[in-house]
Amino acid sequence: MTSGLDDQLGSLLFALCAVPEAIKVFRAKTGHYSWWFLGMWGGAELLMINYVIRTSQWTLLGNYIANLLCLAVLVYYNRRKQ
Repeated sequence: MTSGLDDQLGSLLFALCAVPEAIKVFRAKTGHYSWWFLGMWGGAELLMINYVIRTSQWTLLGNYIANLLCLAVLVYYNRRKQ
């Protein structure tokens, strides 16, 4: 594969990897995740969005937005269990 295709495929897979977990949590209506895990994940996503904006690598932006949406589902249902 060419470098550009590797980047795009890697970004797509990374964006989609949280979707099955978000669907599982949505169906179960509860989540059981460490707040440290969720906080570090969210912080990393926000830092990477900042990186994308600073470097104009716009093809990565969909990845990080999709991950933030999945993370929001996990955080919402993680809060409901308490």
